[in-house]
Amino acid sequence: MGSLRVVAVPIAVAAGLLLAGCGEPVTGGGGSAGTLATGGWDSVVKAADQEGTATVYSILVPAVNDRIEKGFEAKYPDIDLQIVRVLGTEIDAKLNAERDTKAPTADLVINANYDSMLKWAKAGDLFDAQGPNATDEQWKSANGLIDGKIQMTAVTGIVMAWNTDIVKDPPKTLTDFLDPRFKGQIGVPDNNNLPLASFWSFLKDQEPDYWDKLVAQQPKVYPSAVPLQEALVSGEIGVTFYSVPAILKPVMAQGAPVDMAVPTPMWGPQTLSYMPKWNSAHPNAAQVLFDWLGSADGQTAVGTDNVSVLDVPGTLQSFKDTKVVDFDTQLDPSWVDAEQADWRKVFGR
Repeated sequence: MGSLRVVAVPIAVAAGLLLAGCGEPVTGGGGSAGTLATGGWDSVVKAADQEGTATVYSILVPAVNDRIEKGFEAKYPDIDLQIVRVLGTEIDAKLNAERDTKAPTADLVINANYDSMLKWAKAGDLFDAQGPNATDEQWKSANGLIDGKIQMTAVTGIVMAWNTDIVKDPPKTLTDFLDPRFKGQIGVPDNNNLPLASFWSFLKDQEPDYWDKLVAQQPKVYPSAVPLQEALVSGEIGVTFYSVPAILKPVMAQGAPVDMAVPTPMWGPQTLSYMPKWNSAHPNAAQVLFDWLGSADGQTAVGTDNVSVLDVPGTLQSFKDTKVVDFDTQLDPSWVDAEQADWRKVFGR
């Protein structure tokens, strides 16, 4: 079985097996690089079994990474999945450092570094998807396969949550948070990165003056979802509209006095997967994993308590009913800067 690590600084991953034969070589030079098999999908799967392992850099929470590892290895027992948890703030520096130093890198990345991965796709630095599940028409029609190289593996649905010891009449909609009964009880996330800028913009879509009305509720601002949840469980706040079910449900199962509900509409950031070409030691195993992530089994593993492009059990709601980061407008740094400047002005931060 594979292992799971959390990484805080760039590290090198052990080099894998170099496959001989014809195919698409990994670019970048240095280290041990694999070769993508030719001759059809069966040849890729056979080569993946020979490689015997795949290294993944994932932003997903440990519970979801564990489901991926167990499900994939049950389907492909000859491939040992090694998942390294790399946070979104660290992934670009880690990949760029490995590329610059010609060190071995991840075979597959699951993250939200949208701008970088789209640039790499345009430059031809990512492998095209080869497998039948990942390239199925359902993925293409939903724009779940971007440029033939980037998969919308999951959407992390953001839900409403409350402390049941404090809140007896919980919110049913996002606009309920503007009700005076929640004054002084609300915890909110900061607006300190692109996905959060998208989320706060989404709130303005509910009501143009949502921010101004929310300020009057005297909310407490937290840097991310984790400290928000800790404040909710401890009773420091009574309610929030920014909670992640994969983080919240384990403490609910342990008896914490919290509950949650899915708002309509719901917003969530996309978590995307891609396969770097530079010094990937196991490109065939990466293709097999990428394809499994696009299958019903893979989407059940990542879509449970999230949102999936496919219609699989356990998701929070359908993909078509979920608002996501708009790549056409919201990747523009000037848009992000303007949104965050307006938010800081309204919230006095």
